[in-house]
Amino acid sequence: MSFGPTTATGQPIDIGEGGALFGAPPPTFNGDRSKSERFLLAFKGWKAANNAKKAMVNPYTRVAVALTFIEGEDV
Repeated sequence: MSFGPTTATGQPIDIGEGGALFGAPPPTFNGDRSKSERFLLAFKGWKAANNAKKAMVNPYTRVAVALTFIEGEDV
């Protein structure tokens, strides 16, 4: 059973270190400013749960991960 991010087919996404990121990722942010605080809080919680993972330790990769959850016409 995987608790991290998965592909469309349900396969875990391997980010190295022997497994995927822990917990539920933040909801996708679509540019609605009324939901920006919710997104930021969810991402900070997810980051805290994964604070030892390479993807969250390195600021460059952490921003790259965050950007994968930001999409839409208003962004």
